[in-house]
Parts: sequence; C-alpha cells; structure tokens
Amino acid sequence: MREDHAPPHAAGREVFYTRGICGVTTFVGGRAQCPQSQLSTAKGAFEAATLRGCLRACETCSACAFVSFSLKLQECSWFADCDLHDVSLMNQSHAKQAVSFKTWDTRLVPKRRAERRRGSRPGDIKDLPDLTFLDEACGNSPRKTSIAACPAQIVDYANATRSYLREELAASRTLQACETGFNCGHSSALFLEQDPRLHVVSFDKFKWEWSRPGSEAMWLKYGARSQQVPGDSLTAVPGHWLGPSKPPQCDLIHVDGGHTYVLALQDALHFIMHARCGALIVMDDVCDPAHCTTTNVWAIGPSQAWAELLRMGVVRETARKSACEGSLPPYGRHWVMGRVVCGMQAAAPTREPPPIIYTDGRLSTGVHAAFSDDRSVETQGHTWAWPH
Repeated sequence: MREDHAPPHAAGREVFYTRGICGVTTFVGGRAQCPQSQLSTAKGAFEAATLRGCLRACETCSACAFVSFSLKLQECSWFADCDLHDVSLMNQSHAKQAVSFKTWDTRLVPKRRAERRRGSRPGDIKDLPDLTFLDEACGNSPRKTSIAACPAQIVDYANATRSYLREELAASRTLQACETGFNCGHSSALFLEQDPRLHVVSFDKFKWEWSRPGSEAMWLKYGARSQQVPGDSLTAVPGHWLGPSKPPQCDLIHVDGGHTYVLALQDALHFIMHARCGALIVMDDVCDPAHCTTTNVWAIGPSQAWAELLRMGVVRETARKSACEGSLPPYGRHWVMGRVVCGMQAAAPTREPPPIIYTDGRLSTGVHAAFSDDRSVETQGHTWAWPH
C-alpha cells in the first residue's frame, strides 16, 4: 500500500481508523471499478467478503487510498479521498447503513502493523472489539457523547481491563465492574468482552433516547452479566449496597456520569467504599490539573474530582492518557487510570474544588462557574460520604 501521497490532514495528528462510511458507491464488478484517474473524487467498490480481502483489493488499485468495509453487509467501498476527522459527515452520507461500516486510511496500514510488531505486549488488544450491535440499536448520536467516538480510547480501556484481569486469573469467583454513565452501553460492552467472569452494573438516569434501546441490546447479548440501575447516582449507587442481596464488591470502577466536581467525586467515593483493595479505577474526561490542555467544560469537574481523590489518598494514579485530538473538535478525549488504596485513614473531601490550570495560564476558577452552578443544583446541601 502506498504512502507516497500524503493525506490532506497529514500535517495534524494521524487518524488511522473510524466508524462510518466515506460515501455511497455502486458495485459493478471487478477491476472496472478502479480507474486510472488520480482525481480526489474517484471512488468505487470491490467484491470482498473480509476486511483483509478489501485491503488487498485496494492494493491493486492506484487510486484507492481509503476503504469502507461492512462485514454485516459484505460490502467493500474505496475512495481516493476521505476526511476521517468528520465522522458525523461520513455517517450522514449513508445514514441508515453507516453504523455497520468501518473506514481505514490504507496508507497508514503498513506503519501501524510495524508499530504493533514493535510495541505490542502478549495479550494486548490489537483490533477494536466489534460493538456494531450497539451502533445498530442506538444510531449515530452516541458517537458524539461516548467513548465510541474515539477508537484509541476503546483500545486503551480494553488493554487496561484485560491486563488487570490477568492479575486475577486465579480467582474462580465472579468479577464485578461498577460504572456511572451508561449512555448506549459501549463502555459496558467493552469491559464484558474482556473476560467471561466479569459482570457490569451501570448507574444512569437514562435521559438519552437511545439508552433504552442500548440497554435492551445489552441484555440480548450478555443477559444477566449486564445490569442497569436507573436513577440519580447520588442515591442509586449507595442504595444498591443497602438491600438484602449484598451485591459483590467492585473489582473495576468506571466513573463517567455527572461531570461536575461534586457528582464525579461522590460517584467515585461511593464505589471506592465498596471496592476491593487494588481495584482498577478509570475516570473519563480528566486532564492534568496543573497543565490542562483542554478548555472543554466537561473535563473540569472530573479533573478536579480526580485531583481530590489523589489528595485524599484513596487512589494511586497509574496512567494518564489523551487521544483523538482534532478528530473530535476542539478538544479530543482525556482519561485517567489508577488503583484503589486501602488500609489508611482517608482525608475528608473538600467542597471547594482544586483549581485547573490551563496551558495558557488561566485558572478554571470563575471561568466555568455558570456551568458548575447550572448542573450542581441536585448536589446543594449534599452530605459527603467517603471511606474513612
């Protein structure tokens, strides 16, 4: 595959893969679909039943630079040009079927294969788990509000989960993941795909119109391994452990629900109170409080909450990540991982959140006050709970 023609956005961050399709093509058979023209509008289709076959067919066509492939539809389309940064535009061009397609920049395939050979660890996820069933159930809207918008984040979550669960291979018991923020269920499905012993309980208000279809799709695929608890997490999470059933402790925690300081911190603390020592904790939309590269208001509260968890001593940070910058304008995705610390007297949380320092020197204090006030009404007069 060729790398002599640089993609139009090569000056920015490379985007290798995304869901959706570049456009509509018509298959009329074989090589006739590969013109010699190098026009950016050139496109066509190949007869290929697998992604490998689709990529190999592209290698035989000098005009082919991008392929959109759907295993479900057994369709392989190729394009001379495509903007992988604009997922929504891609999906709108073929809306009803786009959710079953995945699109690759074929010029980056050799480079990525070499990177995998050099840097992969035994057991690492190399390809994205197939979550197409959720795309078909929920439509395209969740791709703007969930980890589904960032393939790199999906792979990182999967590798971190699988690596952690490998440490628990000797355990014959059921493993429990606890999360706030179900959305369409992409993160839940991602965790469940990593180990058949894992069960996930998700807490969410189910305010999105696609959350119910996502929940039904999760039940059909995973049955009792996937549990959703509707309601406000401030009461639903602690209430989950007050009943007579005595649910298991959390082996894995994912905090991606309310994005204010109080909500993100309290969700994390409620889970930590019912977590095993050393449990893996993942929090989405977190930047470095001392050097925040995003002005996305959704990252402020979780970033402050994570900084407070570290100050309290109940969490030890192990990794901080960011990806998909530019493909999700204007801020990309940021997340952080750590382990639950036990056996110590935890400091009490503070109601005044720590400030976020932006790369341009600004402080978050006051910059997002209106955002915090508008979305923190439910936490007014809230009494803190924490592991002490």
